[in-house]
Amino acid sequence: MVVHDTATKDDLSALKTELKADMAALKIEMAALEQRLLAVIENRTLRLTVRMGVMLAASLSLMTAIIGALIRFH
Repeated sequence: MVVHDTATKDDLSALKTELKADMAALKIEMAALEQRLLAVIENRTLRLTVRMGVMLAASLSLMTAIIGALIRFH
């Protein structure tokens, strides 16, 4: 014996409404996730920029000291 389930137009309409609500909630969650990811990327970019600046300043200072020492002791 086989039982066939049938869906009425009202069932399909209710399902469609529920799916639309779920899709809207997912879109909101994805937008929030995107904002969080962009904030993290922005933070990491800033940290990397600061580190590169510190390394550049340190290397320029070291190079200046070495050149000064070479000139002084030459």
